[in-house]
Amino acid sequence: MSHGGIDENTNLEFLETFDSRVNTVKLWKNFTPEKCPTLAGKPKMFFIQLRGMFEVSMAYA
Repeated sequence: MSHGGIDENTNLEFLETFDSRVNTVKLWKNFTPEKCPTLAGKPKMFFIQLRGMFEVSMAYA
């Protein structure tokens, strides 16, 4: 399980990794027809298990 939230400066969703934050837009760009032609025109579902930053704060409070 990872953590995620919304960046207050950019208002974009992010995932927390071991050593950095990853903007979710960067994840989706890897699955465009240009970068992944075998998935072009096919439905895609992404399951990412996250805990919001608020939950993390409360867990350690």
